[in-house]
Amino acid sequence: MMLLVSATELITIYVALELSALPIVALAAIHRTKQGIEAGTKFFVLSAISSAILLYGFAYIYGYVGSTNLEMIMERLAVIPTEAGVPFGSYAVLLAVILVVAGFGFKMAVVPWQMWVPDVYQGAPTPVAAFLSVASKASAFAVIMRIMYSAFGDPSMMQDWSGLFAILAAISMTVGNVLALAQSNMKRLLGYSTIAQAGYILVGVASVPANQVGSAFSGAGPQGAMYYLAGYAFTNLAVFFAVIAITMRTGDDSIDGLKGMLKRSPLLASLLVFGILSLLGMPPTVGFMAKVVVFGSALNANLAWLAVIGVVNTVIAAYYYLRVIRMIVFDDPVETSTFSGDKPILVAAGVAAIGTGIFGLAPFLLLEFAESALTIVPGL
Repeated sequence: MMLLVSATELITIYVALELSALPIVALAAIHRTKQGIEAGTKFFVLSAISSAILLYGFAYIYGYVGSTNLEMIMERLAVIPTEAGVPFGSYAVLLAVILVVAGFGFKMAVVPWQMWVPDVYQGAPTPVAAFLSVASKASAFAVIMRIMYSAFGDPSMMQDWSGLFAILAAISMTVGNVLALAQSNMKRLLGYSTIAQAGYILVGVASVPANQVGSAFSGAGPQGAMYYLAGYAFTNLAVFFAVIAITMRTGDDSIDGLKGMLKRSPLLASLLVFGILSLLGMPPTVGFMAKVVVFGSALNANLAWLAVIGVVNTVIAAYYYLRVIRMIVFDDPVETSTFSGDKPILVAAGVAAIGTGIFGLAPFLLLEFAESALTIVPGL
């Protein structure tokens, strides 16, 4: 995945993508359970399909400009005659961009390429699901931003793919949150939550043209997307580590299994509740500041409608997040036995929760890091 986000040409990106996907298939089925094998098989099949679609997109780009180097692609696109009224100046480039976005849409877990997420999250071992929700998503978003800015960074093209990502963001937020409302399994709920979170991140990606003229804080679209990714990583790891520790002791990954958990394991329950509040976007967590940044980016990019949809979806998400918190805090436990959880997992959850709080109270720390990370991308 490190090779994937640092690659500067299409062949290396594709090879790195496949090298990062194949081990995940094995990890999903590592316990050889029926659910695990099913999860690994689904991930493998859908990953292969998305890779084929992505390869078609790369082939179209190479066939049109004669290069796989990202910066060279942008240079050659700038001198090729364009067709008036056609997005990206050419139907060939338009088709290539659609195929590339579709291929990476699978990795980013955005609608309509999200169908694998809840099944794989539920069937795979919880640590694998945690890895998928953080590392796989972060690398996919990082590389799609690199491709769009390095190869399609012309201002006229930026407006075209900004609109595409804005539509995907709105659909992903809405579908992920609405489908999460009816879930009874905690891992499936987190899967649908991941889809919605991908939509929030796409709000920042869609707002990237605002970076050319925007303010240093709320107008920083790409920095906002990276800040959201980093904050989401801390938040999701805190939640998943807490869920891992609880399910290891209870053997139950249903939401009902969390009833009265505050009485059974106060520390683990507190860490889980804090992480869920960050996913919801409650102050003073990093989740709150991340939403402020990306929604502010949307406003500065004249995407007020997208910011409104994001706020509405945050309200929808409050229903299922607060339902879980209510069960943890106020409901009576199914069992009365208490436990503290394994120390290594408890420490990991605590560290992630501390990061969730610190980077919410001091967002400039992550924003400066995000800005530094984006300096390697041309145009940012």
